[in-house]
Amino acid sequence: MAKNNWTAQEIEEAKDYLRELLPEHSKVYCSLRSVSRSGMSRVIAFYSVSDVTHVDNDGVKTTVYEPIRLNWYMAQVLGLSLKDTDQGNGLVVTGCGMDMGGGTVYNLAYRLYGDGYKLEYTWI
Repeated sequence: MAKNNWTAQEIEEAKDYLRELLPEHSKVYCSLRSVSRSGMSRVIAFYSVSDVTHVDNDGVKTTVYEPIRLNWYMAQVLGLSLKDTDQGNGLVVTGCGMDMGGGTVYNLAYRLYGDGYKLEYTWI
């Protein structure tokens, strides 16, 4: 569970990617992977959903919604660790007594836009 050491350039590139992927007022989806026995930390996966339109040979358009994992880029921007669990990987978020997914998305929005309320979130 050791934190990775990213360069300033890698962090800025991650911020740029996330700003492109998550314009202001975008929704981030949170999925709980595990909770520690003490309840003081949890592993949460974060996603965005992108809509992709496909056109078949007959010209019929179909829109497909594809989840995009944000964990790696969020770990870089927020300085959090990544962890694999039996239920999948995610960010290690410490603390309790509040909505930790919402708090993490708030921190991300603050780092990207200078305002913690520029991104929305929901649990899946």
